[in-house]
Amino acid sequence: MLYTKRQTDLLRESIGKWVHIVCSTGDDEGTENCALCREYYDEGPNISDSGCKGCPILEYIGEGECERTPYWDWVKANSEMTMPYENVNDETMDAAKKELKFLEDLYNKTILFRKFEV
Repeated sequence: MLYTKRQTDLLRESIGKWVHIVCSTGDDEGTENCALCREYYDEGPNISDSGCKGCPILEYIGEGECERTPYWDWVKANSEMTMPYENVNDETMDAAKKELKFLEDLYNKTILFRKFEV
């Protein structure tokens, strides 16, 4: 799992967004304030054309739009709200922490892989 410097920088910026959400000093505006989405998300003319080509999360998980990541637990926890989503209760806090941990783990794997690259 070797990502470009740009991918790694955007991943680190996305982690920053989630640090702010966990600390209740920021919110989630979906693709609008996600560094990775701003770079890689392409909503195409219909839902089947959407994609995230080049996104490190897609490359790691194998599915676009952050499928099979804790992000969707966050969306579900905020289901009674409209965007921007905020950290407002125990359920949203738990979901935000899981998303942050997922991104940090992916970043750490990226750095570790780069460190031991031959």
